[in-house]
Amino acid sequence: MDFEWDDRTADLTTVRNLSMLTLATKREARAALQASGADLLDAPVSGIPRMVAAKRASYFVSGAQGAYDRAQPAFGALGEQHYYLGEFGCGSAMKAVANLLVAVHALAAAEAPVLAEKAGLNSQIVIDLI
Repeated sequence: MDFEWDDRTADLTTVRNLSMLTLATKREARAALQASGADLLDAPVSGIPRMVAAKRASYFVSGAQGAYDRAQPAFGALGEQHYYLGEFGCGSAMKAVANLLVAVHALAAAEAPVLAEKAGLNSQIVIDLI
């Protein structure tokens, strides 16, 4: 990673969670952090490992606006596609929406050749066209 640590500007009060832990677990962690004066951003990553490595993944960030503002340098080091979605938990909700779209598209891609075959189309031609 091309990120250099600078103790003078480092934000030590904002934790960024990029996972898809349950929202209940994230809320519990956030409460514990807030009790110690820190905050947690819900910021799941959307993208495959090579997208992350190329800094082309998307980050769906939610939580306190001020925490997001302080975390801008860290998110900038991850890539350009990070979006603030509002209150804590909205990042996980957006990730669920994105995952649903991926699943629906994968299902449709699997079913299309079957439909084409049942319609009497040449399967190879259909695959070449789609």
